[in-house]
Amino acid sequence: MSPSLYEGFGLPAGEAMSCETAVVTSDGGALPEVVGDAGRVVPAGDSRALAGAIDELLQDPALRERLGQAARARIVEQFSWQVKAQRLSSYYYQEVLGHSAEINDSVDTQAVVAHAIGSDAVVQNPMSSQLPLADASLPHNNKLSEDSSAAIC
Repeated sequence: MSPSLYEGFGLPAGEAMSCETAVVTSDGGALPEVVGDAGRVVPAGDSRALAGAIDELLQDPALRERLGQAARARIVEQFSWQVKAQRLSSYYYQEVLGHSAEINDSVDTQAVVAHAIGSDAVVQNPMSSQLPLADASLPHNNKLSEDSSAAIC
């Protein structure tokens, strides 16, 4: 639940989504863009709508499961390090080098990620690096797989 009146990016919502957790959030700031249709978005400051969305998820385990899976997929598809690195390298190729985006298929996106976060560890072993993934010690059943790329960028 993220009932923020204004949120810059919505990192708490994104982190919960990467753990397959159904999210209820307000429409404050960028939260609707982060959550999309993979959660429940209510008007900021509307406590009745917030309570109703929370109750809906508490009463419907199947809905929670569907939204949790959709949330995880949205984070992986839209906000993973690999996606962000690919988009950044495409931008560089187009705007800085003047090449079309198709040329960058050979770009080493792990190297772009390493550059973006200032760590060569990503290039040597991307899964052992300290990317901001969900903490496996947290008490939840939604652990990320070893090949996960759901870090938030």
